[in-house]
Amino acid sequence: MTEDQWNDYLSRSKTWWVRIDDELLHSRAYRDLAYAPAIKVLNWFHEKIRLKADKKRRGKARYMILKLNNGEFEFTYREVGFRGLTPQKYRKAMELVRADKYRKEVFIMTEIIFEENGILNLGAVSKEEDLKPKCRGIINGPPRDGRCEVCGRHLRELKPFGGPGNPLVGDFSGELLIKIWRPMGPYDEEAEKAWEEAEKETQGSNNPLPWLIAKYGKEKAEDISFSVQAYGSTGSSWECRDCIVLNNDEYFERRRQSFQERENR
Repeated sequence: MTEDQWNDYLSRSKTWWVRIDDELLHSRAYRDLAYAPAIKVLNWFHEKIRLKADKKRRGKARYMILKLNNGEFEFTYREVGFRGLTPQKYRKAMELVRADKYRKEVFIMTEIIFEENGILNLGAVSKEEDLKPKCRGIINGPPRDGRCEVCGRHLRELKPFGGPGNPLVGDFSGELLIKIWRPMGPYDEEAEKAWEEAEKETQGSNNPLPWLIAKYGKEKAEDISFSVQAYGSTGSSWECRDCIVLNNDEYFERRRQSFQERENR
């Protein structure tokens, strides 16, 4: 996002209303989120959801998604900088949001379900029929091959989730795959330190890449930028009960092993 694009966004957003569901505002997960930048980020996410109201309907069915964009939107470090948040605070905010992913309420926070509008955001799979929901659009839908996206095992090979605490805090009894949110890339300590140094040297610039290029060369600087932004971004991941409890380092290692196993078959 360029500065001109940001100014245009600000101009257009003056007429917008942001709708946040009461289930989110009164959820335990939202109540326990005490870090102010994390609350800001969640609210900014809601600002990006385009809805329109159907006056002939009532309740939640009244609001329909105006623009899906495949259920995803862009939220870059540069835009976060325009909003007055440093990359370090943004990364911490995302980590805190992800830390709550094992609570049942977090699915209220991060999922929007509009089944009456023919749009489904499925958050769990308990049988193979769930892999083919009957609706017009699927947002971050389950894997078509019915396999855990970490270990690669099929639904038929998986042990179902149990009740609360088995292994998650929420009650997901009988589910075989659950959608959660993971970093798009592993944590790279060297890249993070280099990025923080660049931000310090450029006094919080929204674009420290030129400084990194001057110090490390174009190729390594771009690798550093890619690693930092990948870890600071999140994507959906459909996981079985054995993989969902892995920390991020274990998650990426298990994915690497699973990929190699499939390649060697």
